[in-house]
Amino acid sequence: RSAPPSLGCLSHPLPSPFILVNHLTRLTGPLSPEVSCLRYLEVLMLHENNLSWVIPLTLGACTNLVKLDVSKNNFRGDLPAKVFGTLTKLESCNLSNNLKITGKVPKDLSSLLSLKLLDLSCTGMEELDEFAASVPEGGKLKAITEGFSRII
Repeated sequence: RSAPPSLGCLSHPLPSPFILVNHLTRLTGPLSPEVSCLRYLEVLMLHENNLSWVIPLTLGACTNLVKLDVSKNNFRGDLPAKVFGTLTKLESCNLSNNLKITGKVPKDLSSLLSLKLLDLSCTGMEELDEFAASVPEGGKLKAITEGFSRII
């Protein structure tokens, strides 16, 4: 197995907003842990590729992330709670169509007061109703999508 391609660390802030869109380009393999170097990243759209393995813990270093879309890939395993607890600016998170993402929804996601949309349709996530009940009143979360239903 070859190592994931290097992103190279950025030593200075990029113009805001910094957006990385790379969908339908047949990216394969794991998402590089060097994603942590993209600290000023606001939008990460890597949907409709063939990315696999687990969502790296280092994604949590992208604390300016507002939109995350890694739908229609082959990620697997539990969602790392440490990642989502640090993404306090996240407004939209689409993890749909990653059938091998499993486990419970990290409770840290319910504390993200900026989160408006969470799409977990076509994943192996469990206890979505329990998670929806834990979302505090006053937050902006309007929809948690599971299949064709909206829980909130």
